[in-house]
Amino acid sequence: MAVPVRINREGRIVDADRVVKIRFSRHEDVLWIAQDNGGPWTITFENGSPFSQNTYSVPMGGSGGSTGGPSPGSKGKAYRYTVKGANGNTDEGEVDVIDDSPKTHNVTRFNGTTTSR
Repeated sequence: MAVPVRINREGRIVDADRVVKIRFSRHEDVLWIAQDNGGPWTITFENGSPFSQNTYSVPMGGSGGSTGGPSPGSKGKAYRYTVKGANGNTDEGEVDVIDDSPKTHNVTRFNGTTTSR
């Protein structure tokens, strides 16, 4: 299953999709969607990726995303990424990989704190 992240025509992530949570045990992926014929966009995880690649392409008016679910070692971590267009950076988003083991649902935030869900 892929969790959708919508990117508007100006390259801004729709507010409701700015931080997405994916479940490690369900091998969930992210699908970035260019709305209103926007794009093309490049998605870049500059400080590590929860997936097999650091960069993903979203064609004009199309979609693109990860496959195969989160990588081993990504469980319980948050990953920031940028959306870039032909003119440079347009926005930033975050993918949180939920540790959905039976005992806990923790995410370690960038400031070092851990939140339970």
